[in-house]
Amino acid sequence: MRRTYAVIYENGPNNLSAYVPDLPGCVTVGASLEEIRTNIKEAITFHIDLLLQHGESIPEPRTSIQEALDLHGENLLDYYEKLGETVPEPPAIVELMDVDSSPDGIQREYGHLLPVTQVPRTSTV
Repeated sequence: MRRTYAVIYENGPNNLSAYVPDLPGCVTVGASLEEIRTNIKEAITFHIDLLLQHGESIPEPRTSIQEALDLHGENLLDYYEKLGETVPEPPAIVELMDVDSSPDGIQREYGHLLPVTQVPRTSTV
């Protein structure tokens, strides 16, 4: 099944970052917009894969580009105000990213992660 999520890219003090409001915890950082676009698509796919492995439902995309900009703008203003700094320009870019969230699509795109119960464990001596 294909899903299209709003992705927010922001220019931070030391790097670029991206996150998906409809997938809490789905974030990445990178040095360039090209790198971060690749990273966030992979992060979305892995996030969905882990939800499926844990038997959880996949959140439907609900955030529009305008809602993402509004949400991000409020959070960003608060953050920089607390730091006593001005917001960098442009503060954020929002785009819609289409991903195949079906198990077959995940397998095809990235290979499937090991089921959680089969993750190799390391031991300390």
